[in-house]
Amino acid sequence: MSNSIFVRTNSGVANVFGGKTVLPSEDLLLILGARGNLIVAETGEEADALFKQVSKKMKPEKNKCFMLESGGWIHADTVGGAFISPKSGALLMTVVNSDNLLAMFTPEEFSDLEGLRDAITEALLTYSEGNDLPKIAWSDFK
Repeated sequence: MSNSIFVRTNSGVANVFGGKTVLPSEDLLLILGARGNLIVAETGEEADALFKQVSKKMKPEKNKCFMLESGGWIHADTVGGAFISPKSGALLMTVVNSDNLLAMFTPEEFSDLEGLRDAITEALLTYSEGNDLPKIAWSDFK
């Protein structure tokens, strides 16, 4: 039995088996491996269809992922840091193997970014002690 999960992309085909983080947005789908390596970056109209296909084949690792309101998820092991940017005022999460942006939570979306940052911080600290990653109630910070 094969462990591979192949999906069609704009540029050909990709094996998403090692994907740990799945980030859908309006016209973009990113799939990252456990160490933050890019597996898929799909843009355009096909991104949403690919997300639907991928979400049928891939599931978030239980008790190790932040479940996002978009239906995507961020595996804790792909997070390099989380902080409020003094420049933009947004809460940023970076990728573990680089300073690339993993996720951005804006003041327009969330009225309590400091509370959200603190919840993410506590969740990651709890996870790093060998415990399950606590769930984030995103709506509590809107």
